[in-house]
Amino acid sequence: MTSPDTETNTTETTAPDAAEKIADAVTEATSTDVAKAEVVEEEDPQTVVFSLVGFFLAYIPLVGVIVNGIAVAKAGKEGFDLFLAKWGLVLAILSTVGALILVGLGFWLGLEAGRSGM
Repeated sequence: MTSPDTETNTTETTAPDAAEKIADAVTEATSTDVAKAEVVEEEDPQTVVFSLVGFFLAYIPLVGVIVNGIAVAKAGKEGFDLFLAKWGLVLAILSTVGALILVGLGFWLGLEAGRSGM
């Protein structure tokens, strides 16, 4: 049979094993949280600058479309969702279409004025 000393020794050897298992579990959980925190990506500053510049250049007809197109493409390629770049592209397209309409209207009115003046 076992003596009381032997039972105590087996209990003492399992207690440190349990403590080591708990310590390993805590270390693993902490390292997993740190790894998850490192996975978070920051937005590329160049993409943010393109979207801001494009948004402000949206009212210059063709330049705004080009710059905002680049900003939207870079944001999509890098996996970012840049709200400002998309709105800048929409405004630039509307501005370009509006400018083309005004140029066409001016050309048409100029032709009409030339015909009626003869």
